[in-house]
Amino acid sequence: MVKGQIENLLVPRLEKDCILSDIPKLESLHKTDEKEVIEVSPCTSERGKVNAEISLSESPESVFLDGEILCLLLESYKNHFAEMKCSHKLGVGRVMWKAHRIYIYESGKLKIRYAHDRRDALKTLNSILRLTLSSINCKKCNQPAIECVLDDCETCGANESPQTVKIDEYFNGPLLLNGLESLKEAFKRARKQREKFYQEEDSWPSESENKVKRKLYEAIEYSMNFSSETPDLENLIISVELIALARKNLKLLENNQLLSQKLSQKNDSEDLDKIRKLAKDIIEAVWKINEDLVKSIDEKNQEIRNDVEKRILETQEKMKRIRDISKRKTGIKNIGKILDGLEKDIQSSKNFLKKIKL
Repeated sequence: MVKGQIENLLVPRLEKDCILSDIPKLESLHKTDEKEVIEVSPCTSERGKVNAEISLSESPESVFLDGEILCLLLESYKNHFAEMKCSHKLGVGRVMWKAHRIYIYESGKLKIRYAHDRRDALKTLNSILRLTLSSINCKKCNQPAIECVLDDCETCGANESPQTVKIDEYFNGPLLLNGLESLKEAFKRARKQREKFYQEEDSWPSESENKVKRKLYEAIEYSMNFSSETPDLENLIISVELIALARKNLKLLENNQLLSQKLSQKNDSEDLDKIRKLAKDIIEAVWKINEDLVKSIDEKNQEIRNDVEKRILETQEKMKRIRDISKRKTGIKNIGKILDGLEKDIQSSKNFLKKIKL
């Protein structure tokens, strides 16, 4: 282990009926009557291959997974696919992966083309479920698994001390470390991006934003690689945790852009000047909270966890002040939704911090 490198990661404990505590059910399909679970037919376009269809939803009305998160995952992992298309509006993703064409529907239906046989189809299905686990809805809270791990659903988090994951016990542990390094690099790039915007204040630096996004997508990709390779299903929660933290900052980046554009308009209002100052302080604080939250999952960073807790309370007070001022006639329209997004981000940090405090 390299000096200064993370040795142990903290992962929240979840209720037993949360999807992230009940992952083996996703891999137990072979124990059921396969005729009822998976339909296999000969492939008409390629001799010797089969097509397979499976429906994992309990009813036609239920939604098995979140289409937006599915597309985020497939986009992050696109370098591993020969082709990839995804539409969260249509609720379907299509990939060409390991010579299989796979269709993934938010309804829970999966179609696999060009499988060698039933066993190959089922193996491919299980691999896809591992990669897309973060998007699958939890029966306990009816939210995607990615919401469970940060306790955004406020239902699945158990009131117990967090799990401690020893990185060097996993042959693919370096993938987690690489994912964390990508997250840290994203924070550095985001900081430079904000500095550039504050200096110029003309337009949002899109090129810099794309550099931040690339690192966040990269963190998700490393985490999905870990999911794909880890032999134990219970370890998938580790990768979902990192994916959730990366997605959290993608959303913050979006809110940062929207708020900055709103506040860059010309207006001599005294209230607008107050909002600008408060908004800048809040944006910086939320980025710092998120950056320290990533550091907080390192077991040895107890002091940072305490600092984050204090910063969250301070930032929530500033949010109240900016809310009060924004109710006046400041000339800024539709700022409420952006503030809602920032408040949700702060609350998410607060929930997650509670679950990883020793």
